[in-house]
Amino acid sequence: MDGHKVAERLGRLVGHSYRKDTVFHTDSLALNGLLDRRWPKPAEQMPWNFAVPGRGHDVAWWTALMRSLASSRVRVVSIEHEDPFVPPEIGIPEAARLLSTSIEAAQEVTT
Repeated sequence: MDGHKVAERLGRLVGHSYRKDTVFHTDSLALNGLLDRRWPKPAEQMPWNFAVPGRGHDVAWWTALMRSLASSRVRVVSIEHEDPFVPPEIGIPEAARLLSTSIEAAQEVTT
Protein backbone atom coordinates (compact mmCIF):
# COMPACT_ATOMS: atom_id res chain seq x y z
CA MET A 1 0.00 0.00 0.00
CA ASP A 2 1.11 3.55 -0.63
CA GLY A 3 0.89 5.32 2.73
CA HIS A 4 0.43 8.69 1.05
CA LYS A 5 -2.56 7.53 -1.00
CA VAL A 6 -4.15 5.76 1.98
CA ALA A 7 -3.76 8.86 4.19
CA GLU A 8 -5.20 11.11 1.48
CA ARG A 9 -8.17 8.82 0.89
CA LEU A 10 -9.02 8.10 4.53
CA GLY A 11 -8.29 11.59 5.93
CA ARG A 12 -10.15 12.07 9.23
CA LEU A 13 -10.72 8.32 9.58
CA VAL A 14 -7.04 7.79 10.40
CA GLY A 15 -6.60 7.78 14.17
CA HIS A 16 -3.27 6.03 14.67
CA SER A 17 -0.08 5.94 12.66
CA TYR A 18 3.16 4.12 13.31
CA ARG A 19 6.45 5.09 11.74
CA LYS A 20 8.86 2.56 10.33
CA ASP A 21 10.52 2.38 6.96
CA THR A 22 11.17 -0.33 4.40
CA VAL A 23 14.25 -1.06 2.34
CA PHE A 24 13.91 -3.17 -0.81
CA HIS A 25 16.85 -5.29 -2.01
CA THR A 26 16.55 -5.38 -5.80
CA ASP A 27 18.38 -8.64 -6.56
CA SER A 28 16.65 -10.65 -3.84
CA LEU A 29 13.30 -9.05 -4.65
CA ALA A 30 13.63 -10.04 -8.32
CA LEU A 31 14.47 -13.62 -7.37
CA ASN A 32 12.21 -14.24 -4.35
CA GLY A 33 9.40 -11.68 -4.62
CA LEU A 34 7.73 -9.66 -1.88
CA LEU A 35 6.10 -12.65 -0.22
CA ASP A 36 9.28 -14.60 0.50
CA ARG A 37 8.13 -17.26 3.00
CA ARG A 38 11.35 -17.07 5.05
CA TRP A 39 10.57 -13.59 6.33
CA PRO A 40 12.11 -12.13 8.43
CA LYS A 41 15.19 -14.37 8.53
CA PRO A 42 17.85 -14.43 7.33
CA ALA A 43 17.56 -10.63 7.22
CA GLU A 44 20.56 -10.10 4.94
CA GLN A 45 19.00 -12.34 2.27
CA MET A 46 15.44 -11.03 2.36
CA PRO A 47 13.86 -9.11 -0.53
CA TRP A 48 12.91 -6.36 1.90
CA ASN A 49 13.38 -5.39 5.53
CA PHE A 50 11.85 -2.95 7.93
CA ALA A 51 14.22 -0.06 8.52
CA VAL A 52 14.76 3.00 10.65
CA PRO A 53 12.71 5.86 9.15
CA GLY A 54 15.00 7.68 6.75
CA ARG A 55 16.97 4.63 5.69
CA GLY A 56 14.40 3.57 3.10
CA HIS A 57 12.78 6.91 2.22
CA ASP A 58 14.25 10.38 2.54
CA VAL A 59 12.98 13.34 4.57
CA ALA A 60 11.02 14.68 1.57
CA TRP A 61 9.04 11.42 1.41
CA TRP A 62 8.30 11.59 5.14
CA THR A 63 7.34 15.27 4.91
CA ALA A 64 4.88 14.47 2.14
CA LEU A 65 3.39 11.70 4.30
CA MET A 66 3.01 14.11 7.22
CA ARG A 67 1.23 16.53 4.89
CA SER A 68 -1.07 13.71 3.74
CA LEU A 69 -1.95 13.05 7.38
CA ALA A 70 -2.67 16.73 8.12
CA SER A 71 -6.45 16.22 7.99
CA SER A 72 -6.33 13.04 10.10
CA ARG A 73 -6.85 12.67 13.84
CA VAL A 74 -3.23 11.53 14.32
CA ARG A 75 -1.62 13.62 17.05
CA VAL A 76 1.04 11.16 18.25
CA VAL A 77 3.81 9.75 16.07
CA SER A 78 4.89 6.32 17.29
CA ILE A 79 8.23 4.92 16.17
CA GLU A 80 8.12 1.18 15.63
CA HIS A 81 11.70 -0.10 15.58
CA GLU A 82 12.08 -3.34 13.62
CA ASP A 83 15.33 -2.72 11.75
CA PRO A 84 17.34 -5.96 12.04
CA PHE A 85 20.62 -4.16 11.27
CA VAL A 86 20.45 -1.15 13.63
CA PRO A 87 20.32 -1.36 17.43
CA PRO A 88 17.34 0.47 18.97
CA GLU A 89 19.69 2.78 20.89
CA ILE A 90 20.87 4.17 17.55
CA GLY A 91 17.74 3.77 15.42
CA ILE A 92 15.13 5.36 17.67
CA PRO A 93 16.95 8.69 18.18
CA GLU A 94 17.80 8.73 14.46
CA ALA A 95 14.14 8.17 13.57
CA ALA A 96 13.01 10.82 16.06
CA ARG A 97 15.31 13.42 14.47
CA LEU A 98 14.12 12.64 10.94
CA LEU A 99 10.46 12.58 11.91
CA SER A 100 10.75 15.81 13.89
CA THR A 101 12.30 17.49 10.85
CA SER A 102 9.58 16.17 8.56
CA ILE A 103 6.77 17.22 10.92
CA GLU A 104 8.17 20.74 11.16
CA ALA A 105 8.57 20.96 7.38
CA ALA A 106 5.02 19.69 6.81
CA GLN A 107 3.62 22.25 9.28
CA GLU A 108 5.47 25.10 7.54
CA VAL A 109 3.83 24.22 4.25
CA THR A 110 0.31 23.77 5.67
CA THR A 111 0.26 26.94 7.82
